Amino acid sequence: MIRKSLLALALACAPAAAYACSACGCLLTGDWSVEGLASNPGAPFHVDFRYDHLDQDELRGGTRHIDRAAIALPTDREIEQRTVNNYGTLGLDYGNAKWGFRAVLPFVIRDHRTVAPGDTDVSTSATRDIGDVRLIGRFRACRRRR
Repeated sequence: MIRKSLLALALACAPAAAYACSACGCLLTGDWSVEGLASNPGAPFHVDFRYDHLDQDELRGGTRHIDRAAIALPTDREIEQRTVNNYGTLGLDYGNAKWGFRAVLPFVIRDHRTVAPGDTDVSTSATRDIGDVRLIGRFRACRRRR
């Protein structure tokens, strides 16, 4: 009963749609050992590095491809030309079966070309910087009975 209630609450809070330019990167992972959820007491310290590359070179509207050449400039909307994102994420994890700590440090390299609303010239930006550091602590208060 509690599981069904939690599932219903999670679904009710879930957004209907999400939009992003992929500038933030994705720090989510399906590897539970990376997040410290499957601790190994024999090796309490873990270091990992993840690299992601995202090349956005196709202009889209919803599920359709849009031909940039068919758009008359200037226009009242931003027209992206190309965005290339590269993310390096360093993770440090320390813990045991009862508690743990994880620090994640992302590095972002992003090149972006776009035509701003009302303009006809391409503007560019380049970002090379450290992203938001994520610190995670965990503590297991109860042991599972077997």
